[in-house]
Amino acid sequence: MAKHDVWKGESHGGVPCDAFAGGYDHGEKIYVGRAFFEGGLIPGKVVPANGTAYIPWGCKENAVCSYEVLCGKGKYDWVPTTITREVPSNAVIGGYSEGDRDTLYICRVVTKDGHHAIGKVHHRCENSFVPYDGVELCNDVFEILVRL
Repeated sequence: MAKHDVWKGESHGGVPCDAFAGGYDHGEKIYVGRAFFEGGLIPGKVVPANGTAYIPWGCKENAVCSYEVLCGKGKYDWVPTTITREVPSNAVIGGYSEGDRDTLYICRVVTKDGHHAIGKVHHRCENSFVPYDGVELCNDVFEILVRL
């Protein structure tokens, strides 16, 4: 991925001290993460309190024990976008999809109950897909993570 971004391997809820916090889920701080899953490198959320990361794939919220965490406090921010906009040039590449290996960017959605969910958006900026409450939610209004 981009050489500007630092990803550190972790597992079982571990988070580096310089990890980028992506928001809050049920009152707990969550972090931007990614994991190898079903042939892709898929962005998602790390929830230390649960000891796992969650990856959106196959219409489910998939728990994974080994993952990477994005590091760099103060180096990133969230930019509102929708499916009608292009991916910003400074968007953070979070991984790639299985099969065709399309570029995946990191997105965030505020759920109906006010929590954050972090997931993936394809390079075509069509819809975002985030893991939340056991399922993979599809949203057409979301934020993309950008490098400052």
